[in-house]
Amino acid sequence: INFDAVIADRRVTCAFIQSQIQDVQELICGRPVNYDGNTRLVKEICKDTCGGCIPTGLPTISFPTQVPTISGPTIVPTIECVDDINFDAVIADRRVTCAFIQSQIQDVQELICGRPVNYDGNTRLVKEICKDTCGGCIPTGLPTISFPTQVPTISGPTIVPTIECVDDINFDAVI
Repeated sequence: INFDAVIADRRVTCAFIQSQIQDVQELICGRPVNYDGNTRLVKEICKDTCGGCIPTGLPTISFPTQVPTISGPTIVPTIECVDDINFDAVIADRRVTCAFIQSQIQDVQELICGRPVNYDGNTRLVKEICKDTCGGCIPTGLPTISFPTQVPTISGPTIVPTIECVDDINFDAVI
């Protein structure tokens, strides 16, 4: 199929339309053109580019794939929220302890707390060692109980039409 039409004295293809800003795309896609002996809208020819996809064939029906479940409350264990008083490392040529980090301004604290460091034979983030100073823990106390925030819903089948949504690669028009 070879498309050739005149629209406002400019030649276009689907790729050209796609390269335009949204307002220009909408303007061109809504224009009628003589294509293959019929008057059609550009969006019927450049379906993908113009979003003018037309469902074809019979719809397919899809059902929910999983039955929702409701779970009980989750108990979150408490975590001890203290700094490791034995922490002493060198970061960026500076001796760093949890007390040193605590004496710094907020931006510096955040920077240091996010750094990895080799400590006790393992690579860990500083915030995992200086938990209180870096805010990397949950306060101690009674366990936290959380409940589901949404009640699950079950809906009926969804009808999804099959869509042939491709641009006509032969589209070449003068607009």
